[in-house]
Amino acid sequence: AESYWLDGIRAAHVYRYVFDGAQFAAWAQAEGQYVSADVVHPQQVELIDDRARLVMAAAEVVLLASGTATLECMLVRRPMLVAYRMNPLSYVLVSRMLDVPWVSLPNNLLGRQQVPEFLQADANPDNLSVELLGLLRQPERAEQQVQPFAAIHGDLRRGSAARVADIVLETVNATHAN
Repeated sequence: AESYWLDGIRAAHVYRYVFDGAQFAAWAQAEGQYVSADVVHPQQVELIDDRARLVMAAAEVVLLASGTATLECMLVRRPMLVAYRMNPLSYVLVSRMLDVPWVSLPNNLLGRQQVPEFLQADANPDNLSVELLGLLRQPERAEQQVQPFAAIHGDLRRGSAARVADIVLETVNATHAN
């Protein structure tokens, strides 16, 4: 019922805007917020939908659905949170089929909840905005979240991608055997 905002996000495009910095004055400079007394027109607008990794790397915090995008975000070492909503009946069926403690790959690879996950009714604007603002306003918290990502990145670069694939296959096979 409250998925209209999620549908809007899925349909959205990502643009990069370039402005003349001289048109702005600091409002809350510590938080990177600036204001202009005049109407400001961008000098350049660029569609960047196809460069997710670049956008993630430039972001202060990333909001993602679960999936390989969480792994990509982890590899560029950006703080994130995961939100996912699906049809309630589908959620019940999928929950019974999969035997993993978390939906995000970083959490499953680390064996603990490092990345906040908001599923179903918990994936709502109030919860997400509180968590996003918390990561933005508390850089030490964001840094604490991404700190373990370096070790996983190193493991993946040392050929353990095959080990991760084996673990995923074992989990899927064990789930189907039950």
